[in-house]
Amino acid sequence: MGRPRRYGAETEADLLEAAERVLEEGGLAALSMRALAERTGVTTRAIYSVFTSKGHLLARLAARGFDMLGRRVADLPVTDDPEADLVEAGLALRAFAARHPALYALAFGLDRPTADDAPSAEAPRGEALAELRARVARVGGSVDEPELGAQVRAFHALCEGLAALERRRALQGEQAWRTALAVCVRGIAAPPPRVADARSSGRGA
Repeated sequence: MGRPRRYGAETEADLLEAAERVLEEGGLAALSMRALAERTGVTTRAIYSVFTSKGHLLARLAARGFDMLGRRVADLPVTDDPEADLVEAGLALRAFAARHPALYALAFGLDRPTADDAPSAEAPRGEALAELRARVARVGGSVDEPELGAQVRAFHALCEGLAALERRRALQGEQAWRTALAVCVRGIAAPPPRVADARSSGRGA
């Protein structure tokens, strides 16, 4: 008996691309190892040698989505206008969600893989978040770690919310994104209120 054939990164990339097409056409219910074999002409045995389960496949698809998004943000130019650069990072998420809706849904939890399989997507997710974090930090200035984390979460939450609105056609057009993102970015750029000032303001209200 010969050794089982080993499949490399190129085969995995081809299978992930085909799996994304199956997801786009039929959703999670349509994606199976058999469906992927029929789409690609690769045997199910060979597919199982690359992905040990459907959950593993879904986790790798989520990782692929984060990789794509992280590269989109990383490839954006860094200019002398950090606020405009951060808006462009938000629009990069919009472009990714529009071009790869199934991967976006999977990566950002609308169709989340099971918890056992999710850790394989953590590294690319962290890398994509780091790209965003660096751009938020340029706008927010010298704030402490909790404040920076809050700024990143606020911006990211806005992007996901805008994507959800556009997904159900409650919002359309790049300008709507630009306007909303600019409001958020101006808030990040404003100096955070000191606790003592906030308390004084509350007493006078």
